Order: sequence, then C-alpha cells, then structure tokens
Amino acid sequence: MIHQLSEIAHILLEASPMIASALGSPLSGIAVSLLSHAFGVDSQNPSDLVSKVMSDVPAATTILQSLEAQHGDIIKKLMNGANNLASAEINIKLNWNQPSS
Repeated sequence: MIHQLSEIAHILLEASPMIASALGSPLSGIAVSLLSHAFGVDSQNPSDLVSKVMSDVPAATTILQSLEAQHGDIIKKLMNGANNLASAEINIKLNWNQPSS
C-alpha cells in the first residue's frame, strides 16, 4: 500500500516531513488513516489519495502543512517511542542469548 504513495512522496516530504516519515515506520497505518481522513478518501484505496493530491497540488500542500502543524509533534513522539521499544527488544534478545556465568 505504501509503495502506491511513492508518486506523491516528494509532495509529502516537502509539506509534511514527519507524517511522510511515519509512512515508512510501524506507524504507517496511522499516517495513512490521517492522510485519508484529511483528503476524504478511503484509507484502503491509496490510489484515491494519490489522485486527490495530484488533482490540486497547491491545495493538497496546504492540507498537508496543516496536518503537520496539528499532528507532527505527536507523530514524532510516537515514532521515538516505537524506536525505543525496538531498541529495548533488541537489548532483551541480546541479553537473553548471552550465556550465564
């Protein structure tokens, strides 16, 4: 699904970099839902989102910038939390696999 959004990746990265970053993270579902809701399209059909953005790039850019302003900090905190959990999981696995003395 995320691959289908590659056509608008440059617009997303420029107008809402944190939300664009979330698309490549474990938060991709949240990002897709947020974008779909903002553009009034079905989150299960990313081609609708692409069409909507491409049909009026200036208006889409304004919507994306507004989303970034409203939700960018929350997305960043969630991504940091997900990264911290991933690091904790790796540390647990490394410690678990070490032979005890």
